[in-house]
Amino acid sequence: MKKPASTIILFFLFLCLLVSLPQIRVLKAESTINIREDGSIEGTDKIQREGNVYTFITDAVIDSDIVVQRSNIVIDGNGHMLQNARLVISGLNNVTAKNMYIKDDYYGTHDIRLGISGIDVKNSSFITIMNNTVTGTTFDTDEAGIRIAGGNSNVIVGNTIAGNQKGLTVSNKIDFETFIPIEVLVYNNNFYNDFDVEFTIIGGSHIPNSTISFSNGTHGNFWYKYNGTDVNNDGIGDTPYVISTLPYFTDNYPLVEQYGNPIVEVPEFPSWIILPLFMIATLLAVIIQRRKHTTQ
Repeated sequence: MKKPASTIILFFLFLCLLVSLPQIRVLKAESTINIREDGSIEGTDKIQREGNVYTFITDAVIDSDIVVQRSNIVIDGNGHMLQNARLVISGLNNVTAKNMYIKDDYYGTHDIRLGISGIDVKNSSFITIMNNTVTGTTFDTDEAGIRIAGGNSNVIVGNTIAGNQKGLTVSNKIDFETFIPIEVLVYNNNFYNDFDVEFTIIGGSHIPNSTISFSNGTHGNFWYKYNGTDVNNDGIGDTPYVISTLPYFTDNYPLVEQYGNPIVEVPEFPSWIILPLFMIATLLAVIIQRRKHTTQ
C-alpha cells in the first residue's frame, strides 16, 4: 500500500528538478573581458570579431567588467543577456555599444563594489549607446543603468533602462578635482524602473560649453512617472516632464508610450519556493494515500 505514495513523491521530486534546470547558465566568465587597443580579445571566446565590429555569440554570466580599450569600433550584444556585467569605455572616441541586454541580479561581484553602472562611459567622445536594455543595478546609491562622465557628442538613444537605483547619471566630474565640459543627447529611451528614477548631475552644469539635452527637438523619452495628456494623439505629451529641479532639466517632448519594442523582464521562478512546494506536495500525497487506505 505504500508503493503508490512513494511513486507520487518521486514524481514531485522530478518536477522540482525540472524547475531548477533553467537556472543553469550558458557561460561563466569571472575574469575581466578586454578588447585591447590592438583589437585583440582577452577573457572570453564568446565574442566574434569582424573588422571593427565585435559581436557576442551567446548569453553569458560575466561577473566582471567588459573593458574597451580601442576606439572606432562597434560592440554588438546581438540581443544576448549579459548578467552581472559592466561595459567600461574610458578615454576613447567613436565607439558604438548596441543591442546589449545587461542584467545585474544583485548577487554577482557588483554587489560588493561601489559606483557600478551597467554601461560606464568616462572622458570619451562620439560614443553612441543605442538599443540596449540595462536592468537591476540597485545595490548602491551611486549605481546607475548608464553613467556618462565627461566627453562631448555622446548620444543615448533607443535604450530601455529599468529596475535600477538610478536610470542615468550624467557628470562633468571626472575625479575629485577635475571638471570638464560635457555634451550628451538623450532621446527615444524608456525609463521605467522598479524604483524611482533619479537623475544626478554631479558638479552641476555650470562648466562652459556643457550641454545635456533630453530630446532631439521633436522626440524626448518615455518616463514612467509622467502623467501628462496627449490631446492630439501625436505620441508626445502636451506638457514638459521636469526631470530635475536642481539643476533644472526638462524633457520638452516626453513620449506617452514606450519607444520601440523593449525587452520585457520576465521574473525568474524563485528557487527558494521549491522546497515549500515539495513539502506541500508530499503532505498532499500522504493525505490522499491515507484517505484511500481508510476507504478500502
